[in-house]
Amino acid sequence: MNLYRPLPIDIALKVNPKDLYISKTDIYGNIIYVNKNMQKLSAYLEDELLGLPHNILRHPDMPRAIFYKLWNELEKGNEVTLLIKSLAKTGEFYWLKQRFQILENDLSATYSSIGEIASNKAIEQIGTLYKKLLKIEKRENITASLLYLESYLKEKNLSFTEYMDKKLTPQPVIKVILNKIKDSINIAA
Repeated sequence: MNLYRPLPIDIALKVNPKDLYISKTDIYGNIIYVNKNMQKLSAYLEDELLGLPHNILRHPDMPRAIFYKLWNELEKGNEVTLLIKSLAKTGEFYWLKQRFQILENDLSATYSSIGEIASNKAIEQIGTLYKKLLKIEKRENITASLLYLESYLKEKNLSFTEYMDKKLTPQPVIKVILNKIKDSINIAA
């Protein structure tokens, strides 16, 4: 099946902080539901998305290693929150903080994704990591990208999900201030 993939243009779409962007797929990753907010943001009509692989929305700036890690965690039954850069039908892009989970019932399993606005700080920090992973994938392969990601996480003493949660969950201002004080004391020592 040939999928129409628009040429990316470097224009960011505005994400409404009040909206949730919801999609569901079957176990093969084919879209079975998108809410109105997701349709509007992606510029696709529901009929244009239903039955297609969810990766129709995948922006080429997203490293494959991130999706490998996502599927790995979902197969373990874990819920995962990620920062995802997606491609609208117009070629414009949008960033969403997306929570992925598996929904199971007696008849089948589906995957759901609930997206919301991501902070500029998270986009900057995680986006930098994604650029590095993508560069490695283009120069070498996904295996090299995954190895880099594992060493990066090991250096930070965090699992993949802990890293994403830490970067994507806003911290209370007082906690940020206390961490900065702690860091400056550690540097001075």
